[in-house]
Amino acid sequence: MIVSTELIQNIDQLSTKELAWLSGYCWAKSKVDGLQSFSADLDQVSTATATTTRTVTILSASQTGNANRVAERLHESLQSLPVRLQHYRLGDYKNKQITEEDIVIFVSSTQGEGEFPEEAISFSKYLFGKRAPNLEHLSFAVVGLGDSSYPLFCEASKKWDERLEALGAKRLLPRLDNDVDYEDSVTQWQEQLHACLSELLHNETPAVSSPAVQITPASKTYDRTRPYLAELIQKQKITARQANKNTLHIEIDLGDSGIQYSPGDSLGILPTNNTDLVQDFLALFDFKPEALVQLKSGQSLPLIEALTHHVELTQNSVALVKKWAQISQHPELIALVEHPEKAQHYASVTPLYAMIQAYPATIDPQQWFAFLRPLSPRMYSIASAQAEVGAEVHITLGVVEYTHQQKHYRGVCSDYLCAQLEEGDTLPIFIEPNPRFRLPHDPNTPIIMIGAGTGIAPYRAFMQQREQDQAQGRAWLIFGNQKFTDDFLYQSEWQRWHQLGFLHKASLAWSRQNPQQKVYVQDKIRAESAELWQWLSQGAHVYVCGDANQMAKEVEQALLHVIAHEGQLNSEQSEQYLDELRDNGRYQRDVY
Repeated sequence: MIVSTELIQNIDQLSTKELAWLSGYCWAKSKVDGLQSFSADLDQVSTATATTTRTVTILSASQTGNANRVAERLHESLQSLPVRLQHYRLGDYKNKQITEEDIVIFVSSTQGEGEFPEEAISFSKYLFGKRAPNLEHLSFAVVGLGDSSYPLFCEASKKWDERLEALGAKRLLPRLDNDVDYEDSVTQWQEQLHACLSELLHNETPAVSSPAVQITPASKTYDRTRPYLAELIQKQKITARQANKNTLHIEIDLGDSGIQYSPGDSLGILPTNNTDLVQDFLALFDFKPEALVQLKSGQSLPLIEALTHHVELTQNSVALVKKWAQISQHPELIALVEHPEKAQHYASVTPLYAMIQAYPATIDPQQWFAFLRPLSPRMYSIASAQAEVGAEVHITLGVVEYTHQQKHYRGVCSDYLCAQLEEGDTLPIFIEPNPRFRLPHDPNTPIIMIGAGTGIAPYRAFMQQREQDQAQGRAWLIFGNQKFTDDFLYQSEWQRWHQLGFLHKASLAWSRQNPQQKVYVQDKIRAESAELWQWLSQGAHVYVCGDANQMAKEVEQALLHVIAHEGQLNSEQSEQYLDELRDNGRYQRDVY
């Protein structure tokens, strides 16, 4: 038998752990392929071992990366069990493979109004469709990640849990629904899962794991737990002075960090709260800034530092309204939370500070700190391609600001970037990969880019990359905002790409240019129906970026209208056509 030199060299580079896995793989492979040179006794031992191996498959569906990270943690925590472990992102999972699974752990976030994450849409349609399989052979558990500031908290995980049971699957553990502060609850649950599986496997013979298709987490120098301290090198207003919206272009220097990203990825920023707002809360309760409070980690910090760096002060939610009603015991607030719709409306229009001011209560610093939600990173679609900008990363910031009862408020990251930081200052950042929002591998493939407002950001990255690649594929931008004169973001760059031949068509929708006629991107899609169908028929990839609750839904309905009308298909056939585009990576969305 001759073994290639290249194979030997590759084997020499493997670690001890990798060599152990490979030996098990080769043994199993030789049995499958019919290698008969071992004794019958060894055959019997091998067969007995193989039949006792159970398979645990972890399926993650993530919008911002949290669910995938939790899945990786679960995968790591189960390594000591005598099982075959697999981890798939649902976007990479073949739907019908669920019928062959043994034990499945679902880890899912929720997006929009209780909807499944983008990468789970295809699988959810299969599982909830007419042809859903019988899963009586399957054991399962579900972990949900959500944000209690939204009314349909962890709704996607609830749907997974109920549907799996309805299809006959057996629940291993009660569903775990996590809020934004999920570290401790996930740790406790994974211990319960380990104990549950250990008991399930107690009477089974340990076996060498068979080869599994796994996601191996890429080594990250920087992430949300270890951010890179980058330099802010430019912030520039890119809407007109008189515009209703304030939109900024932000440029950040990555220095010698070695950070890499791709067009379609997101940038995470860890902001700090506004000093004046922190002082307002301290004054509201008459707290001393130096009063010590304890973090969940056990670390003690002065209250002013804890409020500045560790908790949300700008976001209210129904959950907080309910908790404050219990704390304050104010009859009006108690009556309000008894009506879910009224409570939701109140939380959406009333800042946290205004609520506490209207319904005061006596509370100590530790109780106040514990009442608040952890401060989360803010995510932004990256608006640059490294092939163009090198060791920089750019984003497009739509400034969130409003006035309530004569007090001015900004979103926490809007304030952080607008008011707290100047050019030359540093800020903690990390990259969040988005493998489900990528340019076609073939630069000759046509692309259709649909977005509104700051949803234009990733398309700037796309076009920078296409220019660097000298892509020959046609590009069509369908973009909407309020006014052409005020809100055509990166206008000169789009004009330049058109002149150079990289942008072939632009359809622009202005909702406030003409008070008599509001035009949105979905209107442009319908108006360009015939040509859009022609592009689709020629293999174009379609991208949608922006608001998940309204714009993305309206755009999808417009696309279905085009498919049905131009393709002469009924409603069910049109849905199937769009699903096929999604499954083939030709319909990708980055919505939030």
